[in-house]
Amino acid sequence: MKKILVTGASGQIGSELIPALRERYGDENVVAGMHRQPLTPDVRDGGPWTAADVTDRGQLDDAMARFGIDTVFHLASVLLGCCRQYRQTAYAVNFNGLFNVLESAVAHGATMVVSPSSIAAFGPETPPVLAERHHSEAQHRLRHFQGVR
Repeated sequence: MKKILVTGASGQIGSELIPALRERYGDENVVAGMHRQPLTPDVRDGGPWTAADVTDRGQLDDAMARFGIDTVFHLASVLLGCCRQYRQTAYAVNFNGLFNVLESAVAHGATMVVSPSSIAAFGPETPPVLAERHHSEAQHRLRHFQGVR
């Protein structure tokens, strides 16, 4: 049976992914890893959760060992809109955090780590229609996140 840890569980993707994973793998097999932002009630009350600050390797090791994690969905990140203002924090979370997740996964024998790309990652090969739609959605979400309507 898979034992899954989702970092960034209180974020937009994490809060929607966890209920789907719990439905598929069972409530007790999907652990919501959170740091500062509170979990949504359905995630918090629907199964196990734990502190999982990705900048703290000890917290990750504790979660991996305590729950017997073999799969990690690494969703914790500092959003693009905050990276310029909080560069050191963004680096610590987005780069060192990924490194800590990977190192902890290796140390505890996890067989899979999923680390999806950012919504802000586009290149010249991105189809124009897709890029335009996602860029527009990303701008809207960023403005909403920053309090601009």
